[in-house]
This record gives sequence, C-alpha cells and structure tokens, in this order.
Amino acid sequence: MKPQKNFADFLATLLVLALSAAIFSLPAAAANLPPNVALEASVSTSSDYNEEYAGWRCVHDGWAEHDSGTEWASDGEMTPWIRFEFDGAVSINQIVLCDRSNTTDWSRIVRLTFDDGTQITTEELDDDGYEYTLDFDLKNVTWVQFDVIEAGEISLNNGFGRISMYNTNDAPTTEPPTEAPATEAPTDPPAEEQAAPAEETGETPAATEGTETEEGSNIIVIVLVAAALVAVVVVFVIVLKAKKKPK
Repeated sequence: MKPQKNFADFLATLLVLALSAAIFSLPAAAANLPPNVALEASVSTSSDYNEEYAGWRCVHDGWAEHDSGTEWASDGEMTPWIRFEFDGAVSINQIVLCDRSNTTDWSRIVRLTFDDGTQITTEELDDDGYEYTLDFDLKNVTWVQFDVIEAGEISLNNGFGRISMYNTNDAPTTEPPTEAPATEAPTDPPAEEQAAPAEETGETPAATEGTETEEGSNIIVIVLVAAALVAVVVVFVIVLKAKKKPK
C-alpha cells in the first residue's frame, strides 16, 4: 500500500472521529442547560433595525451569527434598551449576555434593572459575541430591562447577540441525589437545645455582580468541528493530487 494512501486513510479516520465527537457533544451540552425563561417573556425595545433584527431574535441558548435571525440590532442607537415582561413572576439567578458578533457595534457596558428596583451593572462585554454570565441571588421578577450605558466609539446599531435567563436550581442533574438515612425526631427535645428564632433585620440580600465565564462545552464543540473541516480540506487536496499523478 502506498504511503500517500495510508496518510489519506488516517485523515479520513480522524475526520470520522471528530465529527462523531461533535455530534454527540452538542446534545450533551444542551441537556445540561436549565429552561431559558426569557423565551416566556414579551420583548420590547427602544428600536429595531428591521424585522430580521427584532428584539426577540436574540433570545436563544446558542451563538449569535454574523447575519440576521440571531441578533437584536437597534436602529442607529449607541445606547439602546431592551425589556422583558412576564405574565407572572418567574424565578431567575443567572443571566447570560452576548454583544453582537461583529466588532463594529459594541454594547460595552450594560445596566440591568429588575422590577424590585435593584440594579446590576456589568463589567466590559467582549466585542465579539462571547458570553458574559451574571450570577446573583434568586429573584422572583415580572420584568427585567437591559440598558446599554457605554458603547464602543464607532458603534452604529448596538444591540445583543444573545440574552438568556435561567434558574440554575432547575438544571437537570447527571446523577440522582443520594437520600439521607431517615432518623426519628425526639418527641420532647430539651428546652436548652431548641434553636432561637433568627433575628429579623428587614434587609434583603443584595445581588452580587457576576463574572465573565465561557461555556467550555461549546468551545470544545467548536474546536472539534473546526478540526473536522480542516481534515476534509486536506483529504480533498490529497485525493485530487493522487488522481492527477501519472501511473
């Protein structure tokens, strides 16, 4: 067997393995996500560039593309806003934001306002569509508004490539919880062992500012798919050269 054919067979095997890993990784990554409650909201905006870039387009769990359909773009605004209103209260403790995927329109810093009057201001979002994750104490909200308060210098139609809202307590678990052994409660606990009631302060816990994180599973999938595409191109070139080589 010729060395050239051996190398082509090796690359073909690599391609099959990479594609298989990518295919099986995508459902696994999606299965670990809790429900995106932003899908239940009515969405309003300060403006929309057109219907293909309407506000509701950015409500999804994936990556924004460099075209219409997966992003919200305002109509010539540098500091636009988008608002989500729910029919009833929903529980959330995590929000994922992405700037638009192009590097011209940059929603640099965003302020979130909740219906209870509390606010969270993000750090600087990446100017290329990568996720920015905010984790905070569980809130029951009927609306949330996102205001772009700082923009890039050459921004033309700012908006977002993704907005997702989760209650991470609802995320599916990979293993069933272990049940603790049942114990019988004492019928008459001594008075000195009874816990005193917690002191009421009247203060509600403040929301904590989230930090930027990246979804490792999505990055792995993208790397695998890219490797598969490179392998396809290499195999194609080798096959063409083999056909042109005189016998």
